[in-house]
Amino acid sequence: MLTFRPDHPLDELSNGAPEVPPYRVGLVARTRATIVTRYRPTSVLQLLLIGFALVVMPMGAGLVIAFVSVDLLSKESEQAVLNAARAVKSGEQLGEQVTQIERQVRQYLVLGDRNIYRLAQEQREVLRNAASTLLDMQLTEELRNRVTRLLAMEASIFEVLDQAGYDSPEAEETTGVFGEMATLTRGLSSHITWQIAHYTEQLGDHAARLQTTVAWLATSMIIVALGLAAWVAILLARPIRQVEHAIRRLGGGDFHGRIRVQGPRDLEDLGARLDWLRQRLLELEEQKTNFLRHVSHELKTPLTAIREGSELLMDEVPGPLTPDQGDVAEILRDNGLRLQRLIEDLLSYSMAPPAVSRVNSTSVELAALIRQVALSQEIAGRAKGLRLVLQLEPVTLDGDEEKLRSILDNLLSNAIKYSPKNGTVVLSLSASGDTAVIDVLDEGPGVPASERERVFEAFYQGSAPYLGHVKGTGLGLALARDYVMAHNGSIRILDAKVGARFQIRLPMLNREAN
Repeated sequence: MLTFRPDHPLDELSNGAPEVPPYRVGLVARTRATIVTRYRPTSVLQLLLIGFALVVMPMGAGLVIAFVSVDLLSKESEQAVLNAARAVKSGEQLGEQVTQIERQVRQYLVLGDRNIYRLAQEQREVLRNAASTLLDMQLTEELRNRVTRLLAMEASIFEVLDQAGYDSPEAEETTGVFGEMATLTRGLSSHITWQIAHYTEQLGDHAARLQTTVAWLATSMIIVALGLAAWVAILLARPIRQVEHAIRRLGGGDFHGRIRVQGPRDLEDLGARLDWLRQRLLELEEQKTNFLRHVSHELKTPLTAIREGSELLMDEVPGPLTPDQGDVAEILRDNGLRLQRLIEDLLSYSMAPPAVSRVNSTSVELAALIRQVALSQEIAGRAKGLRLVLQLEPVTLDGDEEKLRSILDNLLSNAIKYSPKNGTVVLSLSASGDTAVIDVLDEGPGVPASERERVFEAFYQGSAPYLGHVKGTGLGLALARDYVMAHNGSIRILDAKVGARFQIRLPMLNREAN
């Protein structure tokens, strides 16, 4: 029967791989674990190349297996076509040779010509070659028996002719065997056709199994490749996330805690450099804080003398003052107060972040606090001829009174600083639901849209012209923003027809009416 060989590679694949002894499995697993644990890529590029190789290897192996299997199937199909053609040709030759041999044998019996007998012998050799071709193929048992019987009948005919002669009664009787031989050859052709059809059906089944196997193989290889790709992506993404987290920490001013990156060695080196940068920034931060504290402390000593001297002059302790002398003494006192606020801003900014964000909550009457702050800025506003308009609703919230006072003082001082002479500054307080809303408006040059975020950065000086005698440090708005955020509020600059409009929104617990 025409069948597949049992040692076909696809049959081995479908039957499963040879069983591996348990101790070998454990040894391989431990070896792989040791390799994975000890080996580290030296660079991200090397990790990418290794990942690419790992992803490509199963796909390549699947393609090679599929190519080999299809090639074997193609060769087997080609061989099957050749065998079928040979089988059909041999079957036809058997029928033709039986007819030729019968004709020549009958002529020989009539004429007794040995030349005709030799021709029959030659046709006999052709018949035997065709039969041998069929017998060399994988035939069914019935087909093999038919061919064997045909050869036996042919041999018996020529045996009688060789022994008895052409004119003997035995030779004449042999002609009856040709009828049986013709019947065998006709049945032989039909069986060969059936055998070819059966083999074609088997070949189709084999092709279908191959297609299924290749589909499963491709699916498995894709799953393995995707799994390896995901594994490599995780290995690559983890150190990158660690680097990103470290950069965010440094950008957020968190310099405490060691930075460590685990992954390829170049990323680990990058993590070490970031940790060095963290230590350096921490040292610089400490140096800056110490410097600001020392400078602020050193400035307070001469400032105290200036303040006391200006107060003595204003109280006319040395003697009566002329109007001009009184104006000079008032200017000295006002600038002394301004310098004191600048020093206090430096001290506040030099405090550690936890101190800035710590809120000592008490119940604060915002309207009363705003009036106090406005009163403390009255002299500075009057010096420029400003009109301060207060539009206040009674609002109470839980907050740190000193920090809220600093917020309001910085915003009002900033508005007075940039307001033109004889201008108007409006400070309003209202409640919107559970939120207190404070607006400070001036008639100064305003804040360009491109600078509205940067003005809250420490030491940033905007492009707006300063209309006072002494330029600020750029810490007031930065400190105000930090204090507002410590109260879980927000501060922003809104559009205004004239000047700048700062708005603060602070959450409150209740609102009290008159």
